[in-house]
Order: sequence, then structure tokens, then C-alpha cells
Amino acid sequence: MTEHAGYSQVDDRYGFCAKGTFRCPKKKEAMMLNIVAVVYILWFVLVVVNAVIVFTSDLSVPIFEYDKTIEDFAPTRDLICVIISVLLLVVLTYGAVFAVILITGGREYTYFADEVKMVIADPDGVKTVFEYKDVVFVRYEKLTLFARRERGFDVYIETKYRTHNYKYIFSKNKFLRQEKDTPFFILEERAGLKTRRYTDEMGA
Repeated sequence: MTEHAGYSQVDDRYGFCAKGTFRCPKKKEAMMLNIVAVVYILWFVLVVVNAVIVFTSDLSVPIFEYDKTIEDFAPTRDLICVIISVLLLVVLTYGAVFAVILITGGREYTYFADEVKMVIADPDGVKTVFEYKDVVFVRYEKLTLFARRERGFDVYIETKYRTHNYKYIFSKNKFLRQEKDTPFFILEERAGLKTRRYTDEMGA
């Protein structure tokens, strides 16, 4: 058995067997992204408002009142606050970018497939068993991030009993971003909904 690498295992003398991992968005991804956005926007507004107040007020009052010789050049407390706020805004921007990357990285799911079924386990350990004979169809829709960037597939698996949904996130390999490169294609193959992807290439 090998880890999922964009394709399913082929049958050999020991029978079909495949396992691997894939990622889906975190349960509260939208809420966490909204929190990051709100914090960033509030801090940005605070910096802008503070800057406007400072630069429209008298900047001649030095920090060190007793130093009269350099009072014309000494920075004011408010100006220092603006500088610090801007620096913190830069740090916050990098932090927000890192938080977005971390949040949108998703959670790891595992799967195991044999001759009869595929078992998918979520990060909480809850397992879903798909027997190939029960799979009616698998539908793929585009999954986007921020309503623009394509990030994966919204996968719907309909069985005789219910419909399951997985929001599959693309792997980092840019060459493995087709339907056939997902573990769900194994369900289609084993259920007879799709022909084996390498039939033509292998001459089988």
C-alpha cells in the first residue's frame, strides 16, 4: 500500500488496496476569517484616524518639555504613537496573512480503500463507510476561496441511502488538480461509474 499520490492503486495478486490523506476546510473557517478581517480593519481604521488627528494638530509640543533647545525638532507623543501604530500595522499585516494561510490550510482526512469499500475518517475520528455497490454517482463542483481563487472541489457522493459532501482542497502539487487526482475517483472506478483512468495508456 502506498500513500495517495493523485492516483489509486492498481489491482495486483493481493487485490486492490489504497490509502492516503486529503484536506477539507476547517469547520469554522468562515468565522475565523471574518474575525481576522474585523481585527485588521479596526486596527487599520485606528491607525488612519490617529494619523489624521496628529497631522491636523499642533506638533510643536516636544516629548521632553524641559529640553527647550530642541523643542522645534523633538517628536511629539502623538507622532510617536502614529509611528508605533504604523509599525504595528505592518506586523499585523504579516500576522493576518499568516493567519489566513493557517486557517485556509484545512483539516486532514484519511481514507482506506479495498476491493469492497472505502472508509473515510475525519480528524475527529468519525468514519464513513462507502460500499461501492451503494454508490450511485459522484459529482464535482468548483470550490473557491474568497469567491475568486479556485481551491478544490465541492464533492457530492450520492449513495442509495443519503448524499455525502466533502470540500476537497487541492494538494500543493499543481499537476494533480483534476477529478481523477482525487481519492473520490476511486469510488467511481470501483463502483463502475468511470473506466480505469490508465486503460488507454496501459493498453488494458
